[in-house]
Amino acid sequence: MSFDVNPTELVAVALACVLIAVPTSLVLVGAVAATPRPSWNRAGLAVGLGLLLGVILALTSVFIGSDGTIATIGQIAMILGLLCVIAAGVFAVLTALDRGGEQLGMILAITGGGLVALGEPVQNIPLFLAMSSSVLVAIAGVIIDLVAIAAIVGALAGIASRVPAVRLGLSLAGAITALFLLISVLILLGGGSGIGVSTMIVIGLVALAIGSIAGGVLETLRVRRNRQGADHTADPATSAGRDGRS
Repeated sequence: MSFDVNPTELVAVALACVLIAVPTSLVLVGAVAATPRPSWNRAGLAVGLGLLLGVILALTSVFIGSDGTIATIGQIAMILGLLCVIAAGVFAVLTALDRGGEQLGMILAITGGGLVALGEPVQNIPLFLAMSSSVLVAIAGVIIDLVAIAAIVGALAGIASRVPAVRLGLSLAGAITALFLLISVLILLGGGSGIGVSTMIVIGLVALAIGSIAGGVLETLRVRRNRQGADHTADPATSAGRDGRS
């Protein structure tokens, strides 16, 4: 390993970081969107702390090396986090259908988001070191990946905060992307090549579109039910007023 920077390797790592960040960002923003709106700050804090700890572990493995312990921690955190996000997505759908489970879904989403954020930087270190023998390029890869994730998650969360229907879409996209990421991680652990990043991006975007449409329909039905309930509540008072005047 060296501290020399090859511009070609740096550009290649940067492009790889942006591409890799997309499915991970869908998972993380899906975890945030799966929580009730007042809990978004807690979910965002969990993701932020997870990324910070993950970066520290990743840089530690780059500078002082590791006997595999850090990589194992990253793998365990990623697998457990993905399982939590998948479950949180299921509970988000149940909540949208008024089937309950909001609190449990919130706990799973916050936990899953933090664990995935912790495992992400550690998981990418072997890729960066395979693309370049430079320590500085590997460090740059970790930082670029962090910035890309923060930008994508922030943008999508901002959209979801303004368009409630997108929340369900993001939850569904996050859960489905987490499922394929989990399968890919398990395949890689078994010595396979995993699922392509572009495939996961396409699947996640399709799930986002379908979930957003479903969220819009459910939101419309919810508003309609609330209006009907308000009308029924107001009817007795109106009738009583009419009887009094007569």
